[in-house]
Amino acid sequence: ARWSSGKKGVAMAESAPDGVPPPPSSLQAAETLNQILTADAVRHLATLLVSGYLILQPDDLREWNADAESFVNADLSEEGLRVRPSSENLFSTLMQSRKEAVAGVTLQMLEQVTQSPDDGSDAAILLRESVFSAVGLTSYDLQEMLSFGAWFQGPLQQHLTSSTGHPLHRV
Repeated sequence: ARWSSGKKGVAMAESAPDGVPPPPSSLQAAETLNQILTADAVRHLATLLVSGYLILQPDDLREWNADAESFVNADLSEEGLRVRPSSENLFSTLMQSRKEAVAGVTLQMLEQVTQSPDDGSDAAILLRESVFSAVGLTSYDLQEMLSFGAWFQGPLQQHLTSSTGHPLHRV
């Protein structure tokens, strides 16, 4: 088949003598994505990313404690090879394309981790840090919905200045 540029740059088949169907247009692809990624599915995916894939893992914590600068540089240089940086990219992309759904979940999780009492467990600390990371990743998209000044001077400052003595407090 020979392909030519049709309306709005969408590839169209001039002829398909070999029986190969033309590729889907970007409009068809967008419609399919919207059918699959409903608002509920996007909210669920965003929650799963923050609570499951953005959380630092034991190996991450060991690397961080050994050499924090090398840990950050490794994350940046191996971005496509590590689960957490890839999850960060997916989360950021979801925020850009489905802002209302992802922002709502992110702000809800932020409220939950900042208002719930800190039980000092590793899981609670790592979830809180994961939510803070998600907020940082998408801060530009959240700037109209979250008063960063109030958050910095309130809950975030409390967490940063608390001296629980917990080993994860450095994360």
